[in-house]
Amino acid sequence: MTVLHPSPVSVEMFTWDAKTSMFVAEMSDLGEDFRYGRVYDDACDAGITLYSRYPGKDPVVFAIDHTERDAEGDICYEDLKAVGPNAWKAGFKVRIYND
Repeated sequence: MTVLHPSPVSVEMFTWDAKTSMFVAEMSDLGEDFRYGRVYDDACDAGITLYSRYPGKDPVVFAIDHTERDAEGDICYEDLKAVGPNAWKAGFKVRIYND
């Protein structure tokens, strides 16, 4: 199983929430053309590749780990967790709100 580098996004597109140790953003903050991409070459998991604002830092791939829905079944937000060889470098999660 090979980890791909889907949907590259800069960490600068997110806000850091120190209380939850998460980078948080609304879907619309990530751009009009933003779409999740395939995380693995042999599976349909979806996610993003998060790039640091600091040069020389390796990107980290995040896959959707949890989808929160409201009473009508609409997506409220999705939590993503780090996967792949650089996952240990993350130490945080990513939350993307569906606005």
